Amino acid sequence: MIRLAVDILQRVIDQPCVLPILDLFLLILPRWLFTLMSDEEACDDPWAPSKVAHKTSKSVMSKKKKLKKKGSSLYIPDDTPTSIIGEPSVDTEMDASDGTIAFQPTTESTSELLSSLQTLQFNGEYADFSIKCCDDTYQVHKAIICPRAPFFRAAFGNSTKECEAAEVDLSEHDPTSVRLMVYYLYNLDYPHVKLDGSLGNHTSSNNSNLSHHCRLYALADFCQMNTLKTLTVDKFKKEAETHWNDPDFFEAIQFVYSATVSTDRSMRDAVVGVMMAHRTLLDRQEFKDLVKEIDLAYELLMRMHETGGIKGTRNCRYCGQLY
Repeated sequence: MIRLAVDILQRVIDQPCVLPILDLFLLILPRWLFTLMSDEEACDDPWAPSKVAHKTSKSVMSKKKKLKKKGSSLYIPDDTPTSIIGEPSVDTEMDASDGTIAFQPTTESTSELLSSLQTLQFNGEYADFSIKCCDDTYQVHKAIICPRAPFFRAAFGNSTKECEAAEVDLSEHDPTSVRLMVYYLYNLDYPHVKLDGSLGNHTSSNNSNLSHHCRLYALADFCQMNTLKTLTVDKFKKEAETHWNDPDFFEAIQFVYSATVSTDRSMRDAVVGVMMAHRTLLDRQEFKDLVKEIDLAYELLMRMHETGGIKGTRNCRYCGQLY
């Protein structure tokens, strides 16, 4: 049988019209293969496991859509697997910019990263510069600090005094705020400050931290750390819900309006929001005096104008309604 097949193939090739067809086929074949490969996503290793899995899944889904659209009697059930053995088990999502697969870190890997950062903060290993504030000195790392705080990046960008001494002096700022900022850089959060100055959590100590949030906000603005500024405002708003009548709120207002510029609205708007929600504060003499000293009266008036005014806590002697 094999010999018969070879004889038949030889006779077909001997026909004069077959050779030109074979030549044309051999000419077109490389171009067709190149076009087919170009339609796939470009990558350095086109047969890497993640790429193969992605292409296979995409191909199966495409076939499903085409068959259903044409109304063919042939169909692929929805529960048909669209991946192949060996597809990575890590959570992935498509990057719309270039079509590649972006791997999402797991909870365990994130915890491991934070734990390693905290270890670096407390033991000072591999530290390459220090932050000084009055009697406190913190051994820190440029690779962790500089990318997130443009102030520090600029300090070590040129041949400055800080660059030569490998030290940044922040003694003009509040020592507790500097301590909280360094803690945040290695923990992505900062703790509650107790009455004795130690750090803890809010549940173990119910004292107000409103003024601490405001001071840390000012330091974050100085170091150009916008994410830390946002965090301090969020913590201020949440804590003000229960500590709006605390003397610390009065101190916080004074600091905000003396340490921030009028165009820096985030913390100022938070203060005005608390005052608008608790107008009875204006019955207290210290707040009346404070409103006269700073721009708070103007901003309260403008907020009332923007919101159309709000109901107060006093009853009209004639109609009995709040005003």
